[in-house]
Amino acid sequence: MPGTEALTPDGPPRWTFFFGEGDSEGDPARKDELGGKGASLAAMSRAGLPVPPGFTLSVACCAYVHAHGGAWPDGLDAEVRRAVARLERVTGRRFGEGAEPLLVSVRSGAAVSMPGMMDTLLNCGLQPSLAGQVRDRERLAEVYAQFARQFAMVVGGLESRAVQDAGGWEQVASLCEQRTGRPFPRSPWDALRECIDAVFRSWDNQRAVVYRRAHGLTALAGTAVTVQAMFPSEVSGIAFTANPARPQARQIVIESAYGLGESVVSGDVTPDHFIVEPDPLRITERTIGHKAARMAALGDRTTDHDPDRP
Repeated sequence: MPGTEALTPDGPPRWTFFFGEGDSEGDPARKDELGGKGASLAAMSRAGLPVPPGFTLSVACCAYVHAHGGAWPDGLDAEVRRAVARLERVTGRRFGEGAEPLLVSVRSGAAVSMPGMMDTLLNCGLQPSLAGQVRDRERLAEVYAQFARQFAMVVGGLESRAVQDAGGWEQVASLCEQRTGRPFPRSPWDALRECIDAVFRSWDNQRAVVYRRAHGLTALAGTAVTVQAMFPSEVSGIAFTANPARPQARQIVIESAYGLGESVVSGDVTPDHFIVEPDPLRITERTIGHKAARMAALGDRTTDHDPDRP
């Protein structure tokens, strides 16, 4: 099928492109290959910005997987393992091992932005055996439960209420196994593969298909998948260079919350909302959201966890 292979001039197809350490293997101009997110990360890395390292699986890889009934192309597993090994060298951490394990996010990124239409999974790389290695077992249990709930909803198709009521990760994993008929991944490598597959599948979920039809994007070949080292953020969010509610106004909109930005993007929290005038630079409106929950990464050194602090 045309467009389902990323051909290289001197060998077999290449499916993954590393970024980090001030460089990138992918071409930032190739959104058709790296997707919008992957191309932006490649550009920022080449510009020397402090981008957490990672790698992008190409749009062509997604097209191949969909064209072959979900099967990975020959060589992809080895490419992913080499890319993770490089991530380990760059970060000085082992994937799913040690007192401070390397954990990754697995995110979608089509050539044209489709906000919120596809799936994201965070903190991939956790496993039960880490309880005997990490310093903060309570934090491990909390973050692993977050991953298990997200995995159960994205991969297992469980409703949010069902997983929130389930309790700890063991109960969530059991629910997921009952729903899918497959074992919940205990190995970080099994989890990573399932997370990548889940993001590829989300290209064809109902909301993504409807969105592409509504916005004239049916010619797009698929989504790239970016696997990136997790960073324990204190605060994160989204900035809009134009106000979506007042497109004619010269305004910047910033929405933010404590912890990881996925909680803002997914709508799980009501973020702080700021409207900023660019010239002169000043905040003209602010609405502070109620803080009832905070999404954290393993290894977060924050000691003040009061969600309502000013």
